[in-house]
Amino acid sequence: MAVQPSADQPTAQSATDPAAQATGSAAQGDEPAGDIVVTGSRISSPSATAASPLQSISADLIRQSGAVNVQDVLLQNPTFGAPGISRTNSSFATQSAGVATVNLRNLGEDRTLVLVNGRRFVSGVPGSSAVDLNVIPAQFLERTDILTGGASAVYGSDAVAGVVNFVYKTKFDGLNIDA
Repeated sequence: MAVQPSADQPTAQSATDPAAQATGSAAQGDEPAGDIVVTGSRISSPSATAASPLQSISADLIRQSGAVNVQDVLLQNPTFGAPGISRTNSSFATQSAGVATVNLRNLGEDRTLVLVNGRRFVSGVPGSSAVDLNVIPAQFLERTDILTGGASAVYGSDAVAGVVNFVYKTKFDGLNIDA
């Protein structure tokens, strides 16, 4: 592919220069290349199977578990970090005491991406990207989707350990009281 300036642009070399004449005659013999168009798209195919393991926890399972908060529900799953090392009951993590976080595969709280209805959730821990699960009410959840395979190619470096997506109920009217 040859690149030439358009006719109304000045060139650095004059037409009497032998190097310019050789380049010009060689370029005239080549046919100009056509336009190069690169098109990329992501085609959604809902019937395709996921390459990464996906787990889903329904609202019925959350209700039947008797869990007090969302973290208690998630800690029943073996892919999450050990409950003895979470911020809620650790004596060495005093800067954010009382914060409930997600720790997939014990890779760290900052390595698990938390989504709410498919969108990133704002961190509740100063100086960290970890999300405080205490601000997500368990009564509003329709389901929780857990992608336990590394998803950093799709979601970025926050999802090295995986992704947890909390899906809220879309039709919620009135009052919900749990005992």
